[in-house]
Amino acid sequence: MKRRYIIAITILFLSALVLLSEYYVRLVIKENRAVLRVLTAEKANIVRVKLESIINTNLNLTYGLIASIAVNQDFKKSEMDRLAEFVLQESNSIRNIALAPGNVITYVSPYEENKKAIGLSYLENEEQRDSVLKVMELKRKTLAGPVSLVQGGTGFIGRIPIYRDTEKTEYWGLASIVINADCVYENSGLKDNASGIEIALSGRDGSGECGDVFFGKEEIFNNDPVILTVQLGDDSWVLGAVPAGGWSDPESERKILFARIGGITIAMFLTLSFLILLLSNRTMQYYALYDPLTGLANRRLFRIVSQQLLNLSYRKNRILGILFLDLDDFKKVNDTYGHKTGDKVLIETSTRIKDSLRKSDIVCRHGGDEFVVILHDVDSRDNIEKIADKIINSISQPLNLQGLLISLGVSIGISIYPEDGTSISDLLKKADSAMYCAKQRGKMLFHFYEE
Repeated sequence: MKRRYIIAITILFLSALVLLSEYYVRLVIKENRAVLRVLTAEKANIVRVKLESIINTNLNLTYGLIASIAVNQDFKKSEMDRLAEFVLQESNSIRNIALAPGNVITYVSPYEENKKAIGLSYLENEEQRDSVLKVMELKRKTLAGPVSLVQGGTGFIGRIPIYRDTEKTEYWGLASIVINADCVYENSGLKDNASGIEIALSGRDGSGECGDVFFGKEEIFNNDPVILTVQLGDDSWVLGAVPAGGWSDPESERKILFARIGGITIAMFLTLSFLILLLSNRTMQYYALYDPLTGLANRRLFRIVSQQLLNLSYRKNRILGILFLDLDDFKKVNDTYGHKTGDKVLIETSTRIKDSLRKSDIVCRHGGDEFVVILHDVDSRDNIEKIADKIINSISQPLNLQGLLISLGVSIGISIYPEDGTSISDLLKKADSAMYCAKQRGKMLFHFYEE
């Protein structure tokens, strides 16, 4: 496998692992966020339930008061004080109770703390006029606020219209209760800093999702909050909640960072292992076909290539020459100078053989000091002789190995397709036989096979 393919495959493998790692990290982020969202929703729901309970309970406490007025619209102050006292004792969130026949407050309890409200005309009060008109239009109880009170502070005002007849055609006025806003916020847990969540409320005057934000930070609604509806009779608020530290808390960020680092580390380790495996496989493939010492083709590759060239010569009706080379007296080199020097001689000899051939010719190391050359697409025996002479002359030149001069010779046996055989095995045997004849005739010779 070529180097550029190995690099490309390795890059693709690493990219795939990094993408897989990032996908896993995103799953972790999604899972953490889902868990955090569930926890936030659970805490926010507790606040929602408390808000509904506080507001609706306080509004319902006024029903007895309204029933009394509906029965006896010429009420006495003493009777109203008794009913109001009962209502106020039942709830610590109610700041006052007021009656406003004709939309003008004429009765309020407790009186001393709220006497500034006596005589207030709702329709002339800019802040409260619209909510009173809404009550008259809808003919049902409504919740207004939070509003600034003339007697000081802020509150939610529950207003219930009172009619002189059951068909609700003769409007009498209003009964209202003022619920202390701070008490609502405190008792419902909205101000609990230890809850781990931040909450905002929208829907001023019970207008639901259409109303303005009146509690908390407005940006909470822009931060993918948990949304819950606070149902207040026929009116509603919208509760938005997010974790106090945002959806990515420091602990989750650390886990995500470790997951990313771990994923990239594992990806790099697996990629390195994969690269080593590829290179090892490439090395194994190389050594399966090439001689590790000289880099020439080995016997296995020789069998594959020689058969292909033989088939090609058959189709083109061309000559193919097999040269069997054996170095003369190579054993003496090993015995005299050692095997390391002998290996250097073999490497240099293989280079000289390659340099003596054409680009289309093939040379392989057959074993030990033996080499086989395939001369492909040869015109005549004369061309084979010229190449054989060139090889002998090249190898016979003294080798200079770091100042050590070594002289060698080579004997060459030659067989020719198709006259000496039509199979590679036959041609190889006959070239080997011809090589021994060359040695017997004095070495440093080539010899064609003869019957």
